Amino acid sequence: VLGRETAIQKVEWREDDWLYLTNDTNRPKWKIELDGVNEEAVSKTVFQDDFDAPNLNIHLQTLRVPSEQIATLTQRKGYLRLYGKESLFSKFTQSMVAHRQQAFAYTAETCVEFEPDTVLNMAGLVCYYNTENYYYLRISHDEELGGKCVGVIACVNNDMSQSMSQDDNININIEGVERVYLKVEVDHADLRFYYAIEEGQWMQIGSGYDASTLSDDAIRGAWAFTGAFVGICCQDLTGRGLHADFDYFHYIEA
Repeated sequence: VLGRETAIQKVEWREDDWLYLTNDTNRPKWKIELDGVNEEAVSKTVFQDDFDAPNLNIHLQTLRVPSEQIATLTQRKGYLRLYGKESLFSKFTQSMVAHRQQAFAYTAETCVEFEPDTVLNMAGLVCYYNTENYYYLRISHDEELGGKCVGVIACVNNDMSQSMSQDDNININIEGVERVYLKVEVDHADLRFYYAIEEGQWMQIGSGYDASTLSDDAIRGAWAFTGAFVGICCQDLTGRGLHADFDYFHYIEA
């Protein structure tokens, strides 16, 4: 899931003028000892952006398009406004801002204000590998439920039918709720989504999902080697560019 990560290994030049790993194998060690470095002092990544700056944080990335085409930090002070673009299947213009997954266990959280009026409007929190592999905790519109709803979309190798149980295909009515809190907790292959309509009052939504599908080893076909991301996104398949306002985005490694 971490993609092509760069790592440090201890090496040495030998008499034949070739470079060798000092462990006398052709395989890197999972851990190496460094003189003067206390392993306990190496901190985990804690990224917390409350979107108070006028420009997008350097640790956040967009997909294929510059942030100026899909987002603004100045239209509403203290919020990142994403304008709805194409679907997560699209290989053209997606409205997504994401942080690279850098550890096997992490928590990511956001709060969004979004008022969809059709099933073609979506916004929320996404765990993303590519256009065919992702898990999406999204807010949308469900006419049968009477309006605004929250639910999960899961896609594994372009197949949604095998990635969700019957219980996961149920949207939850949140009509009238202005601010919705969304969270994902990932622990190696275990991925769980939560939502809250009152800050801190988390409720799990859907069953657990298999985070290992967001990896180079699990996908089929091309578009590999990027590693997994977690972030926020917005879609408006009507073409109107309906926006979602995100109050913050936090990524904290366990």
